[in-house]
Amino acid sequence: MAERDILFALKNNFYIGAYNNAINEASDLEGLTDVLQVERDVFVYRSYIALGSHDLVISEIKDSAPMALQAVKLLAQYMGGKVAKEAAVEKVGQWVSDPICNTNPHVILIAGLIYAQEGNYVEALKACHTGQTLEMSAFCVQVYLQMDRPDKAEQQVKAMSAIDDDATITQLATAWVGVALGGAKVQEASYIYQELGDKFTWTASLYNGLAVGHMKMGEWE
Repeated sequence: MAERDILFALKNNFYIGAYNNAINEASDLEGLTDVLQVERDVFVYRSYIALGSHDLVISEIKDSAPMALQAVKLLAQYMGGKVAKEAAVEKVGQWVSDPICNTNPHVILIAGLIYAQEGNYVEALKACHTGQTLEMSAFCVQVYLQMDRPDKAEQQVKAMSAIDDDATITQLATAWVGVALGGAKVQEASYIYQELGDKFTWTASLYNGLAVGHMKMGEWE
């Protein structure tokens, strides 16, 4: 298997909201390079955060851990109410301004996530607009939708599709925008949620997306 594909199942499960599956997938990964070990751990700990296990993440990530994991630890502290929001925002502001930190896609994405949680969508987009990864681009799609700018979100999805139209994260972003745009796009979004659920595994996130699509189409049963 090519190096870039080794983490596919882990990340794919994370994207669709199958967090326990993602954690289980990671436990089977062996022989990873140092870089891939860090990326694996980023997605594992972000899965734990999504499951509400903030204290576990905070306790396991040491101060000597790589920068990407330090960012995940801050996210756990922020989401778990273990750090003042102002302090978290100040810290990510330092990262975004740092020429080394701001080239790390995991650090920058988490900076964007914290900015967005604070309702600072402009700074969130400034942090992640470079789209170093498809997930960063998908995050920008979500921010544009929160700003009621489905037109900008659609442009972002088109850029993602040009890179990898079949990627799960691209398909999800397409569905988000489809639901926001309405009309025939909602039907397409519903097909995407259905296909992803049938192909991989059904999660609360996919069920919710599909349900919203049906409601938008006036299908209440």
